[in-house]
Parts: sequence; C-alpha cells; structure tokens
Amino acid sequence: MKVRTIFLLASGFLLALSACSPASNNNDTASSDADQKSQLPDSETTVTTPEYASEREKDVAELSALLQEMRTLLGSPTAEHPNECRLVPVGEKACGGPERFLLYSTSAVRDEEKLLELANEHRLLSAKFNEKYNIMSDCQVVTRPALTVRMGMCVPIASEAY
Repeated sequence: MKVRTIFLLASGFLLALSACSPASNNNDTASSDADQKSQLPDSETTVTTPEYASEREKDVAELSALLQEMRTLLGSPTAEHPNECRLVPVGEKACGGPERFLLYSTSAVRDEEKLLELANEHRLLSAKFNEKYNIMSDCQVVTRPALTVRMGMCVPIASEAY
C-alpha cells in the first residue's frame, strides 16, 4: 500500500510539472491523457473501485471459505452419548469472544484436528478483519450451551439463565 501511495503521489507531481511545461496544450487533453495512461501499469488503469472495497470483499471471501471448509469437516452430528458432542468457537467479536459456536460429534467429524486448526485460523483472521475495518460489535457474550443427544443427534440444551 505504501508503494502504491508513493506511486500515486509521484504521478500527481509529474502531472503537475507537465502542466507547467511550454509543450503542453490545454486543449489537447485526449492525447495527453492517453500518453499518461500508457505510462501507468495495467493494474492501475483497470481499478474502478476503491482499493479498500475490493480488499474487504477478498477478506470476507477468505473468512467465508474457511467457514465453509469447517462446515464440510463437521459432518452430521450423530452420536450415541453426550460425551461425543462438542462445540468449536468460530470467529472473534470486536469486543472479544467467539461470534458463534459450531456443533459437531467426535464420532462423525471427518478430521477434528484440521477442524480446530481452521477454527483458530478463522478466529485470527476475524480479529484482524475487525481491527482493519474498524468493525463494531454489540459486545453481547455468546454463551457456550450445554449439549445432549436426542434421537441420535447432538443438540444444544436451551438455557433459562439470562
């Protein structure tokens, strides 16, 4: 980003200097614009939206892809005993703490170690995202629910405590 800023400042300075030169003709903007564009790298001429917007979209896509990969690893939370039921915290609220929990069963998860690695990576990226884009949060604590098994599936137990 610093290189781009320096490049843009230098380009602006050169444009200001060329406007002062005796060879410039204020009526000949088409040729001078074309000449100036030909001197810019291709990536500079194709940018139509602010850098932060496309960068933010890229960051959101990266977080979404990690979440999708985690969901693929979860499988169906089938279990015979509540000890097989687990929660993995996902994301990071701006005030701290997880955004949510994903429910899974140790007997059905495809690769628990990989799932936990992805969840940690998602948490770190989410925290960076929050800081980078000044994300605000409701700061409401997402409580970890107790789990049980009903009809062969892990399910959260609704909490009465508020």
